[in-house]
Amino acid sequence: MSSAVGTEIDRNLPAAASFAYRLRELLGDASTAILTIAGGPAGMGSCPLLIQSLDESATLWLLSSRRAMATMKIITEHPLALVIIPARTGRHLVLHGRGLRPAEIPYTSATHWPDGLRAWFPRGPEDSNLRLLEIPITGADCWDGLVHRRIEPVPAT
Repeated sequence: MSSAVGTEIDRNLPAAASFAYRLRELLGDASTAILTIAGGPAGMGSCPLLIQSLDESATLWLLSSRRAMATMKIITEHPLALVIIPARTGRHLVLHGRGLRPAEIPYTSATHWPDGLRAWFPRGPEDSNLRLLEIPITGADCWDGLVHRRIEPVPAT
């Protein structure tokens, strides 16, 4: 079973906001995504990223390390997938994007810094190894039990 976004609440929002709203609803309390990138000099590579937020333009903001990015030799123009399984719902999500890039803004959520991150980033939010990344999401697949849904932005009319 496959369907695009199209609920009543979606029709009352601008196309990009509707898509972002639906993605946010599906992400729920998810905190970790596994990024997989195909292509480029490294071939295929994967690494875990920490989910920070999803904005109204359906851009996903994530935390990673400079070392992980260098190891994967990330090439920004290649297609990518983020695998996410929110604990609360148990749904399986795959978010699709193209264009991973380091954010031009510094990471500023020091007040929400989880203690568990100190193993990877001992200096906390000021750690020079920390990287904030942005990925524009272009579509998603959601498996909820045996039901599969394809979620794509509603074309602007």
